[in-house]
Amino acid sequence: MTLQELAQIGGLVGVIASLIYVAIQIRNNSRATRAATFQQLSYAMASDWLDVARNPEMAGLILRGSDDFESLNRIEKSRMRFFLMAYCRRFENAFFQHKVGTLTAGTLQRPLPGGALRIVARGGKSD
Repeated sequence: MTLQELAQIGGLVGVIASLIYVAIQIRNNSRATRAATFQQLSYAMASDWLDVARNPEMAGLILRGSDDFESLNRIEKSRMRFFLMAYCRRFENAFFQHKVGTLTAGTLQRPLPGGALRIVARGGKSD
């Protein structure tokens, strides 16, 4: 084997090693992106829930609106609708992140607190 052939084999090994390294880095970056996206979505939803928990007026409004939306006055209905629109926007974001491949189906199947589903279902008049 000549020196030139050895250099070509060495170059080939170097290229293969570089490709493996790049593939590992891309996989790690994808994991980091998924984790950051899930963390941001979780933080946003938890922040919404904490805001309601810290605000007795809003908590009462959501409970009353969930039980009987028609009992709310015009301003309360508006506030309830805006809350639900913002809340639904979080789910829309999660769905979009799933469609572009940032979040996996398994990530989206994590259970939500029953109260969160109750707010959307009853306030959205699905009963």
